Amino acid sequence: MEPNPSVFLRAIRRETLSENLLGAGIASGASYVIMQRGAEVLAQLILRNEHVPGMLRERIPQQKDWLRRILKRLERRGIVVPKSLIRAIECASAVDSEPGETDVRTYDLINEGLASGIRALREEPGHSADETEFTSDICQAICLAEVRLREEYSSRLEQLKRNDDAGMRQDLALPAPTAAQIEFYLRARFPGDPASEVHNVQRLVGDNSKDIFFFDIEGSAAINGSYVLRREPAYNVTQASLASEYELIIHLKSAGLPVPRALAGEADPKHLQAGFIMVERLPGATRSPDKLGTNGKQILKEIARISAQIHQIAIPCHLPQFADASQPSRRRMLARVDAMYRRWELERSEGSVIVEAAYHWLRANIDCLDDKSVLTHGDYSLRNILLDGDRISGILDWELCCVSHPAEDLAYIRSWVEPAMPWQEYLDAYRAHSGYDVTSEALWYYSVWVRFWNLVIGAAAYSGYHLNKHRNFVYASVACVEYRESLDCLARLIADSPRR
Repeated sequence: MEPNPSVFLRAIRRETLSENLLGAGIASGASYVIMQRGAEVLAQLILRNEHVPGMLRERIPQQKDWLRRILKRLERRGIVVPKSLIRAIECASAVDSEPGETDVRTYDLINEGLASGIRALREEPGHSADETEFTSDICQAICLAEVRLREEYSSRLEQLKRNDDAGMRQDLALPAPTAAQIEFYLRARFPGDPASEVHNVQRLVGDNSKDIFFFDIEGSAAINGSYVLRREPAYNVTQASLASEYELIIHLKSAGLPVPRALAGEADPKHLQAGFIMVERLPGATRSPDKLGTNGKQILKEIARISAQIHQIAIPCHLPQFADASQPSRRRMLARVDAMYRRWELERSEGSVIVEAAYHWLRANIDCLDDKSVLTHGDYSLRNILLDGDRISGILDWELCCVSHPAEDLAYIRSWVEPAMPWQEYLDAYRAHSGYDVTSEALWYYSVWVRFWNLVIGAAAYSGYHLNKHRNFVYASVACVEYRESLDCLARLIADSPRR
């Protein structure tokens, strides 16, 4: 008899949550993030071994019905049936008598079969409105079933953690830049200011998509102060160019937005090992919705006003991130959807029927968008907004800025707003300053899109660690947990989507 892996997983998890594991520093900072997220992943592994097989076994009859309906539709249309769909039907019909790890593998094979079936239905040219409706119905039914499965999963996971916790209390990163390297670069960049000295270079540790460092400049005639250096990491999961963000921030600053003063930006890696941007360090800090205080509503209304201001700024079409500004809005959006899906195909380490359903939904519902095209932040949330007291002191991290629909920024920040104020109040404040009447259909569309691209980026970060593209365990473990959360939300959005 082989030992039960759950015994060892629970032992590791217990040690992970122990405050004595890494000494007194465990209660704060990156060590705390590592241990808490690691414990979360271990809890999910325990659940997979003890409960998931039985949960999945109960879903197989319904999945077999979907597989056969897709098979019949493909055969009727004379479309080549994917081998993975045939294999999925065979596996679903040959389950063992007792639930076990085989059920997890079978469920994954069935989902891959469903995903390939959806792709086959979608990619066949000349399909009718009836065919699109059939595929949409299948996608919505699959996501509704996934919502129910994931609700049960979450419930059992929380119960497992409560029961287990009742009796408990090598990196591939680029080298950090030195003060001497930054100083050398600045003196070359500003030859008229040769006395600049750099001090107190400190790395910000956490689940960041970029390498972030703080440093101070002294002895300068013009640029003394505290600064932030954001550098593209060895594994640049967002694929954003920080040199382009430098020119963008200059443009935004001239338009009156509360953004930091840009000191320098470089694409050439010869200076600090990779492309980077240097900006002034603004006062204040980010806050979660529950930390906004008694003036939370007024702060959010001001955030809505700034969002409206962003959407009225002239688009700097000469910058590479705005090269598609002249394209029709729907064509541009479809290109973004397709590009993100290609990333999913190239960088994922596992398949997902939810992602396939979301990709189909985003393409099938593109006609709900109108022709509004504005400059959008692309990552507009409280984690990128600095508050100094109750004053908004800065809007940060413009690496995902692009031309899009106003609904994109609105959909992105919605989950941050609703815990602190009614969504309609925020929307009314935005409309009062922008004049844009954003439809509920557009908001729903971009809610799906935001979750879709977040999920793909999270999966890339998680898979990147799994495939040894990077060794940032903090980033990978956070991405692993958030990846599952994004799947939950995306399935619910498609399951509940209004019929058009």
